[in-house]
Amino acid sequence: MKRIILLHWFIGLLVSVSAQNTTNSEWATYLKGYEITDIADACSHLWLSNGKDLFKFDKNTKFDDYSDFDEFDMSPNYLITSIACSEDGLPCIGVTYVGILKMNADGKWVLLPPVNEQQLQNWGNVILLLSDNDLVWTAIFSLVVQQPILVKYQANDVTTFIFESPISSLAKDKYANIWIGKWDGGYFEEHDHYESLVKYDGENWTTFSSPLELGPPPMRIQEITFTEAGNIWMVVYFGLLDNGENKLIKFDYS
Repeated sequence: MKRIILLHWFIGLLVSVSAQNTTNSEWATYLKGYEITDIADACSHLWLSNGKDLFKFDKNTKFDDYSDFDEFDMSPNYLITSIACSEDGLPCIGVTYVGILKMNADGKWVLLPPVNEQQLQNWGNVILLLSDNDLVWTAIFSLVVQQPILVKYQANDVTTFIFESPISSLAKDKYANIWIGKWDGGYFEEHDHYESLVKYDGENWTTFSSPLELGPPPMRIQEITFTEAGNIWMVVYFGLLDNGENKLIKFDYS
């Protein structure tokens, strides 16, 4: 009898916990009708994009504010490919065929200086990283010269670095090192390792090799994040034409 009572008590507890978990969970949908393609956190609000427009979305009031770019001569084929926020919550966006737009404290957009007029007119994929309020990193792939470029904007100074393979992600660790994830490897290249992860400490470039056994070529690092223990976690895509797949990879850098 005691076992039966105990069993009923245990089942009741499970049902109670399940009910609590169900009632405390809330799913909600916002901005119906908009196909959101990118998101960046800015403390009290979010910056969202659907590829053509930018929205400031307040987390508390759920109010969305539309930002337009009428003051700029936008190409009809422009596409917002990346959003990043500074420490004070101001957005910076990468726009194909246009360049890098950064919002000032007064809410006005400014166009960062072009790297090169030819490259500016034909910018393709743009990836952004704001290291602090005044330091912007961007990875650009030019559609004309087919040349991957890493650009450092600091105030009015522009510094460019040329890469041999396209850049697929950017990240910053707690020591302010910049980490670059790349596309590496090709179906017709002979090699026994990938060189897809690069660290830049402001002076030195360090390339980390990983074994080809991780997956079929090519290897594309799509996201990079860090842990306090010194590990680097990455979302990596392998085998573009071989029914490619994403894998979660850990690199112990401690």
